[in-house]
Amino acid sequence: MIPLDIRLYTWVDVEEVLLRIQEQSGLPQWLTWVQAYWDSLTIGICPGTQAEAKDWLSEVYDPRFRIDSQQDMANGLILLESLLKVERTLPVILEETEEKPPVPKLIPSLARSGILVPHGQYHRLPPSFASDLPPLVAFHSFKGGVGRTTHALAFTQALTKEGYRVLLVDGDMEAPGISWLFEKRLPSPPVSFADLLALAHGDPSPEANNTVQLVADRLQSALIDDIFVLPSFRSTERFSSL
Repeated sequence: MIPLDIRLYTWVDVEEVLLRIQEQSGLPQWLTWVQAYWDSLTIGICPGTQAEAKDWLSEVYDPRFRIDSQQDMANGLILLESLLKVERTLPVILEETEEKPPVPKLIPSLARSGILVPHGQYHRLPPSFASDLPPLVAFHSFKGGVGRTTHALAFTQALTKEGYRVLLVDGDMEAPGISWLFEKRLPSPPVSFADLLALAHGDPSPEANNTVQLVADRLQSALIDDIFVLPSFRSTERFSSL
């Protein structure tokens, strides 16, 4: 059964389910390795254990695991968060292998990203947004504790007093101050900034139209005092010790 606090938006959430099982009770002996990415979940299994693997996946991802006989390449499908009549799935591929399982069997795919820019190379600024789009204001600093979160929230409240509805995005993935401030009023966010990034990464549309529509739909239940709140993550538990 999928944990209640996990919503299956992308492969990131699908992987999180397996990581929790590994931490809490351990993965099955027939499972050798796992590779999760935006287009599929591939699981290395011991020879002759496909039926056992499918039964286990049905239990782990209940009620969102489905075996589709029309799928030639996939051994199953995990149903992802979708708009009505626009089904999104993550194919599951079971690959029999004689490899010995590593320790731990499942190593998280996510890691701190990095950007390398050759010395002396400059890039052109991106084009400006179209004039008919809503104004966008970013609060940024290289140092913590300078009032960035406070100013962002004060500016947002000033706009709502003028009759505007505002989308407040917490893009701080290390110290999500806005997410902390709204944690009690929005204890179970329907969607997060991290979800948006992961969805956009696998969106076939260059403008990420499908991602925008899905996130906008889920944000309707995250309206607080005329502010649509998009926290950095759906849970701040991982930051509680900072």
